[in-house]
Amino acid sequence: MNRSLFFGMSFVILGIASLARGNDPWPAESLANATNLTAIEGPGANDFYFDLSSAVWNSETRTLWVCRNGPSPDSKVWALVEDGAGSFEVSAPGGLRAEWTGFGDAEALTQADFAEDVVYVMAEGEERIKEYDLSTPGVQVLNNDWNTRPYLPLSGGLGSEAITFVPDSFLTAIGFVDANGLPYTSTQGMGGVMMVGHQNGGAIYVFDLNRTTGGFVYVGEYLTGDTETADLEFDRSTGLLYVLHDDADSLEVLDLTSTAVVGQTYRQFTSIETFDLPSVDDYEGIAVVDAADCHNGERSLFLTIDDGGATSLLWFKEFTHGCPPPDCLEGRVNDAGGGREDVLLVNGSAGGANRDVVVSVGAPVQIAMNASSSGSGAGRYVMWVWNGGARNPVDILRRGELLGCMGNPTPLQPAETPQPIRCLHGVGIPGAVCGGVTRIHPPATNAVPWSFTIANGFPAPIVLTVQGIVEDLGAANSFGFSVTNGVRLRITP
Repeated sequence: MNRSLFFGMSFVILGIASLARGNDPWPAESLANATNLTAIEGPGANDFYFDLSSAVWNSETRTLWVCRNGPSPDSKVWALVEDGAGSFEVSAPGGLRAEWTGFGDAEALTQADFAEDVVYVMAEGEERIKEYDLSTPGVQVLNNDWNTRPYLPLSGGLGSEAITFVPDSFLTAIGFVDANGLPYTSTQGMGGVMMVGHQNGGAIYVFDLNRTTGGFVYVGEYLTGDTETADLEFDRSTGLLYVLHDDADSLEVLDLTSTAVVGQTYRQFTSIETFDLPSVDDYEGIAVVDAADCHNGERSLFLTIDDGGATSLLWFKEFTHGCPPPDCLEGRVNDAGGGREDVLLVNGSAGGANRDVVVSVGAPVQIAMNASSSGSGAGRYVMWVWNGGARNPVDILRRGELLGCMGNPTPLQPAETPQPIRCLHGVGIPGAVCGGVTRIHPPATNAVPWSFTIANGFPAPIVLTVQGIVEDLGAANSFGFSVTNGVRLRITP
């Protein structure tokens, strides 16, 4: 769908959005072209062949955790790592195989603190969340066992099948609310909340766990777009929640905003889009690699198939969702003046090929916008800041002339998402470019070049994307403005 809006001197912005009535096509290579990792567990009909039920990706340790359900002692957890030769292998620190046995009906697992070798397992039937320390290969230590069963709609064989952790920084940025519609962040010390997906009804149930007392706060129930949920994966690089619906053979994407359901105590999560899965199989696990790994608009995703036999663990390397197209963060400044150049910098860097700048919590962050080397006239500009990565590109044109491609929509496209969370503009640019978004006014930023520093940085992990438009005498159009390069800022522990 194209929407015509205006920026300053009647720039027309064309939004790119799908209006398809059904699901969108699978956003990766076909099943036949995916990499089959099933054989890495061992020769023959190995333990991946049966009941592989969940997966989670740790972006800090670059570990793929997978689990197999089934009553003890058949249930297992493995830690898989890159083998240096383009594939994966079962991790073996100190020569000890990273495989653990005996977790009950382990239908799902996740991690909260990526620096810890700790997993949280959802035991179906028991309907309990269990915390295990897996720091010693082959030896699991049960740290906590939360009885969430009274809040989950177990019905016969339909039980809890999915679990993921969402840090507080994302709950705040996204505007997550509790069952009463009030803003909610964790109060029990974990720095985030656990979300549990269920087969019976497909809803997501949110718990705020206390690792010290073993208690918890029940936050509320949230409907998804389907009546069955098989797995969850919260992507900390984009702020999106991926929901695997096995019965519908679909992958739904949620942004964690929600609306009240009239006359009910539960709420409805906002569905961004839904994709067909690559085949009609018993998909039960999903793990998504961080968007920092995007290359040429693609990153990796893993799927597990329950009782998939020789094709139970699949690696898709061409997953496009959450990645900007290759040139949408490159910008077009000075395109006709001697070659494109980066003018938007974070800590002196444009982020390299992946447009990614990594800064630790509490460390200084400097943001700067330079003038085009061909000149920037009066130095007019606008810059926006989005929570998460670039995930819905828009072309910016005026009378058919391309100014560049933005990684995300702006307030000039109010019907498109995600919208920015902050906006900064100079003299000569109308305030309409910010819409209702909070404006920031650092000193000496009336015209490019400028820079400002957040001396104490950010207090918690978060992913932000910055990009803008600048006056450019080297622009490859007759109107003298170009889209700048974009930078994805990742604040890490």
